[in-house]
Parts: sequence; C-alpha cells; structure tokens
Amino acid sequence: MNSNESIQVFVRCRPLLESEKQLPVPVEVHPEVNKIIVHDIGCNKNAIKTFSFDKVFGPETQQAHIYNGVAAPLIQEVIMGFNCTILAYGQTGTGKTFTIEGNRFSTLDDSVEVHYMAGIIPRSMKHIFQELTQQKCDFEVNVSFLELYNEEIYDLLSKTDDLIKLKLYDSSSPKGSVIIQGLEIQK
Repeated sequence: MNSNESIQVFVRCRPLLESEKQLPVPVEVHPEVNKIIVHDIGCNKNAIKTFSFDKVFGPETQQAHIYNGVAAPLIQEVIMGFNCTILAYGQTGTGKTFTIEGNRFSTLDDSVEVHYMAGIIPRSMKHIFQELTQQKCDFEVNVSFLELYNEEIYDLLSKTDDLIKLKLYDSSSPKGSVIIQGLEIQK
C-alpha cells in the first residue's frame, strides 16, 4: 500500500435541465469553500444542511478541470504501480456517466488535444499512454470496464448482447484483493 493512501470525496453538481429551471433550487454550490448547502423545499422551508467535501465542482465546471482536479494527480501513482480507484456514486440522472465517460462522440486522437467533452476514462488512458511513451517504456495495458448497479456487477466489455451478472469473490493472494469471475480483460 502507498503510505500516502487516502480517501477523498469530490462532488460535481450538474447543470439544471430546462425542465428544472422553473422549480425552486434546493442546492447551493460553493466551490470556493468546498461546501454544498441543501434547503428543504418541503414543509420546513427554513431547514438547512451544510455538507463539506474535499473538493466541490459547480455546474459550470468543464470536463478538463474535473480531470485535472480528480484524476490527473493519480496517474503518477498508477505509473508507479499503485492501484487507484475513482468511484462515481449517486442517483440516476446526476451526471456520473458524463463525468466518467464524457460525450460518447468525442474522440481521442494522438495528433490533437483531447476533446473538451471527453470524461475521466478517455483522458486517463491518453495521459497514461503519454507518460509511458515519454519514459520510452515497453508496456502492456489491460483494461476491464464494469458497472455496479443495484448491487449487481455487469461486464461492459462483454461481447454478448445480454449484460451477464458477475460474481465477486475474495482472493487469498494478494491479501485484500478481489476477483470478479468471468470479467473480460482487453489488451
């Protein structure tokens, strides 16, 4: 384990949809102090709860800024051989897929900058390949891509049309690791 290991919690609030702009806004985002204030818009309109996080990104935050603040610092750790995880958690429709994947039509081309709508995964992969190429290393990258939804694990690289539920097992070696039986690994 890395001696600098820590868990950080970041929050990204997505922009309001057109249909939501006419409704009272129950959430105030304060990125300058890394806080979110939630107002009860129900019966008790004076109820306020304040939540503090390691970093808060407001609705206007660009994908590149999110990447640079969340994932880019982890790439050097990955290059050094440490496991790093970014977990997107939240209700349906809150922007997790957009933050992690970005716009599915944005492309990554070696000859141009990363598309401004690209998310954390394509930006991370490009960053890793750039780092390894600069170091003039021989390298092999293996990738798995899974989704945990309603306590079920799905292989997003599976070649079958049906998403097959996978099972998670504790592994004895190395201690503390897990195995997901049948998970596709792409080289």
